Order: sequence, then structure tokens, then C-alpha cells
Amino acid sequence: MSEIEVQLWKSPENLHDETRILSASDAVVTALHITKFHILTALDSGVLYIFSHKDGRDIGKELVVRIRERGIWCVGSWEGSEGDEREEWIVVGGTGSEDNLAIWGWNERGRLVENHKLQGHTSTVRIVKALSATTVISASRDTTIRIWDIEKGICRAILEGHTANVRCLDVHGKIAVSGSYDNDARIWDLEKMVCLHVLKGHQSKIFTVGVNGTTVVTGSLDKTVRVWNVMTGMSDYASGVIRLFANEGYKEIWKVEAHQYSVTSMQHYDSKIASGGSDGKVRVWDSSNGMLLQELISSTAVWQVKWTGNSLLALMSKDSDNVKKVIMKIWTAKL
Repeated sequence: MSEIEVQLWKSPENLHDETRILSASDAVVTALHITKFHILTALDSGVLYIFSHKDGRDIGKELVVRIRERGIWCVGSWEGSEGDEREEWIVVGGTGSEDNLAIWGWNERGRLVENHKLQGHTSTVRIVKALSATTVISASRDTTIRIWDIEKGICRAILEGHTANVRCLDVHGKIAVSGSYDNDARIWDLEKMVCLHVLKGHQSKIFTVGVNGTTVVTGSLDKTVRVWNVMTGMSDYASGVIRLFANEGYKEIWKVEAHQYSVTSMQHYDSKIASGGSDGKVRVWDSSNGMLLQELISSTAVWQVKWTGNSLLALMSKDSDNVKKVIMKIWTAKL
């Protein structure tokens, strides 16, 4: 039996505010996505939990929607104009050789309904992102990356080169970075639809990538995090370590032994860096000097950390009384 436990945390002085446990049978949480209006948690049973929120606070009552008969593996979105959540649409990817990618939107009654399907991937879709109000990018176990026109419902381009499951994808402007089970990451030019660099060096599957325009970060099952130059494809790396590099010259500013084992998730916001690890820790660091500001939780393993405004959200697993719980925690105020 698996459960989703949602806890809202206020500040170090007044920690516990609210706890909710949602029965999820034996389902596994597969995706976490935050929009301006909603926190979306997807399950491999095809169910999507939707929580309303305001800047990571005022978490509303959950909406539970069965999106698919088979598993959901990724969620993306495009947010509407300021204050109008009806313009928000959601793109969902999942298991299967067909009908594995679809666009959903909110109707006049405030219900989430399927608008149309995107046909083309021949295996499970693992990652999807909205590039604009009319364009989506997706990556699949079929080894391809696809660019979609959602108004016409057609695939505009196919990016090929990986030889195994494309597990992760990130986009910054006209640059996309993909990571694969073939141990390689690739940098793509989304205007010319060509591969700029193949990033080789990892000794195992790549599970996470990030790009900020000049620098790429990749994380692998080989227990290393590598930092790459977008223009040259050169890298530096460390095992179980977080390193911060200056953009000019890519000289190392600082490094810390962030987690006992692999760093599973990491995100930079303002002057802070949040990290999660397979050691079950969530930690917040000062990005100027690498000083540990706070250790927020101890669990079995941390899957993902995300900033939303001045709030930090973490998705993790924790074993309790022979029950494996999937816990989503949110910290707000000053960290």
C-alpha cells in the first residue's frame, strides 16, 4: 500500500501546519509539476492529483482525475494570462505505443477535459514541456524527441541520435538538452533542429539534466554530477558533490559534499540552492559560498525538489510501520 502525504510547513518557528494523507492503493508517483495555479502529482495508475495553490501557500482541496487507463509518466503545462487559470492547459505523456500524449484543458465548469491527442511516439513518453502557447516538445523510450504543433495536432520535427530511452529533457530559449539511457546527453538547436554537441563521459544512464543558457548540468546513475559548457561541450564533474562554476571561464567557485550518495535533484533560486539526495536529505545552500543554511527533512530517498516563489517543495519516499509513503512537503517563508 502506498500513500501520498501532503504537509504544509510555515517557518522554522512554527513548523507543522497541515497534514493530509491520500490513499493511492499500490500506485507509484511518477511526475511532479508546478504551475502558477496548480501542483500536479501524477501516478503510474493513470491518476492525476491536482492541488490549487498561491505562491506555494494556501494549498487547496485536491482534485483527483483519471487521465488514462495506463500510467502517466510526465506532465507539462502552458499558463494563461495573469489571473485566468482557464487559459492554462496541461500536456500529459504516458505508457503505451499509441495514444501516449494528449493535451488537456479547463472547460467552463472548471473541469479538466481532454482536448486532443498527439500521435507519433511509438513507446512511452518520459518527458514533455510546453515551448509556447502552440508548441510542445516531448521525449520517449522510442529514442526520439519530437516537436509538436498542438493547434494543428501534427509533429513538426523529429530529433534523432540517441540509441536508447530518452529519460530527461530541459529547455532554455532555443537550446534543448536531453539525457538518455545510452549514457550520453545531447545539446540541440531548436531553431535549426540539429544536434550541436554529444556530451560523453557518464558511465551509466542519465536521469536528470538542466540548462541555463551557458551551462548544462547532468546527473547519472554512475553517482556523478557533471557540468558542461554549452558552446564547447567540455565538462567537469564530481561524485556526490555540488559544484558552482562562474560563467566566465567556468572556474570553480566552490564545491560541497552535498549528500552521502547521489544528488537526485537540485534547483537554484535567488541566492539559494536546494538539493535532494538518495540519502533521504533535503538541504538548502547559500549559492555565494556553499554554506549549508538548513537541513529540512530526513526520509528514505528524495526524488525531486522545486522552488515556487519563496516556497520549496520536495517529493520523497519514507518507510513507516511497514507502509511505504510518498510524501510531498512544502516549506514557506524564510529559509
